[in-house]
Amino acid sequence: MVVEVKKVAKSYGKKNGSRVLRDVSLHIEREACVALLGVSGVGKSTLGRIVVGLERADQGRIFIQGERILVGKNKRFRNKVQIVFQDPYSAFNPRLTMAQSLAEPLLIERVKKRERYERINAILEDVQLDQELLDRYPKQLSGGQLQRAAIARALICRPLFIVFDEVVSSLDVVQQHHILTLLHRLKETYDLSYLFITHDFQAAKYIADRILVLHAGEVVDQVEKNGNGSWQHFKHPQAIRLQEAVWS
Repeated sequence: MVVEVKKVAKSYGKKNGSRVLRDVSLHIEREACVALLGVSGVGKSTLGRIVVGLERADQGRIFIQGERILVGKNKRFRNKVQIVFQDPYSAFNPRLTMAQSLAEPLLIERVKKRERYERINAILEDVQLDQELLDRYPKQLSGGQLQRAAIARALICRPLFIVFDEVVSSLDVVQQHHILTLLHRLKETYDLSYLFITHDFQAAKYIADRILVLHAGEVVDQVEKNGNGSWQHFKHPQAIRLQEAVWS
C-alpha cells in the first residue's frame, strides 16, 4: 500500500465552523490511480492538500508506505509525495526561467550540477517539451506547455505518489487528451501512484483504476474497472448525476 487515508475530517472557521470533510477513508496501491470525482466545493482539493501534508486534518490519519505523515515533519518523504495544481501559471515564480524552476528541488536536495542537467533534460524528453523552453519564463509558455512543465517538476525528484488537482480543467479538449495520455504513460514508466482529483467523469474514467465520488465532504460511492475494461455502475444519486451530465 502506497497511500492510506483513515477517517479524515476537516472544518474551516472556529467552533461550529463549516465541515468540509467527514470521515473520509481511501487507499491507493502501488502503480494505481484513484480518481476523486465531485463538483466544486465538496472538499476534493482540501483532501489532496491534506494527503501531501500541506494542510492539517482535524482528525484522522495519513500513511505513506505505512509511515504516518504529519504537517511539517517526515522530511524523508518530502520529495516522495508531490502535488500538481489546476493553474500552472500560479505554480511558477514568474521571475525564474523554466531551467531555474526545474532545478530548484534538485538544489534543495544538493544534487550536483552535472546530474541536475542530465535529470532536467531527461524529464523534458519524458513530458515531451523542447529544451529551448528552458531559457523562457512562465508567461512565454502556453497553458499546455506550462502544465507539462509542472508535471516535470513534480517528477524530477522521483516521487512515489502524485496528487493531480484538476490539472486538465483549464485546458482545451485536445490538450486535455494529450495530458491525460501523458499521465497514463508516465505512471507506467515511473511506477507511480496517483490521486486524480476532477469534476469530469470522462477524465476520471480514462485515467483511473477506481473512482470515488465525494459529495458534501463524504465518499458516497465508488466503482472499479472490470476485467474486460468496462466499469461497475454507480448507485448513489449524486454519482449518477455526475455520470449523466456527460451524456446530456
